[in-house]
Amino acid sequence: MNYQDHADEVDIATPDSPAIFTKFQSSLTGADSDVALPSASVDWEAELVAVIGEGGRQISQDRAWNHIAGYAVGQDLSCRELQFAATSAPQFSLGKSYEGFAPIGPWITTAEEVEDPTNLEINCRRGDEILQQGTTAKLVFDIPTLIEHFSSVIELRPGDLIFTGTPHGVGFGRDPQVFLRSGDTLTSSISGLGSIVQRFH
Repeated sequence: MNYQDHADEVDIATPDSPAIFTKFQSSLTGADSDVALPSASVDWEAELVAVIGEGGRQISQDRAWNHIAGYAVGQDLSCRELQFAATSAPQFSLGKSYEGFAPIGPWITTAEEVEDPTNLEINCRRGDEILQQGTTAKLVFDIPTLIEHFSSVIELRPGDLIFTGTPHGVGFGRDPQVFLRSGDTLTSSISGLGSIVQRFH
């Protein structure tokens, strides 16, 4: 819920502090990949990914930028059926951690090469259909706030990936809801960082 328009579209109140969940390492995949759909409710969420270069605990906001090695494009794919399971406890982390559900790339753009990470355009399209258009300027909790919040509890380590949230336009928030189908191709782009492409079957 790190973009107000996304929180509004899924009718969830914006939290007072960052809402945190994990994506397990085994869900990572590359920038050009094929992903098997485990259900009929897999959703897209294009996101800016911050890559930690220098780890630590209790990292203050004013030092946080120095701990970032670079940035990449990410897709936080989500199985809504499992994430919002009605017959058991909701499974946010498991629902976001199927094989191939964390594609990133197409490379890591170093922090020095990104002039202003607070104002990057984010786009996601399925084929020629534009699904999401947003900007990191509208993050509710900026990257230094996220790093300070994370490191107040856990030790950040070099290579850790922080998916920073998605703007509006996800399938779960539509009426009627729309999800990915076999044969779909999803392209996620961030200005200056490149694009990643996933094909679904």
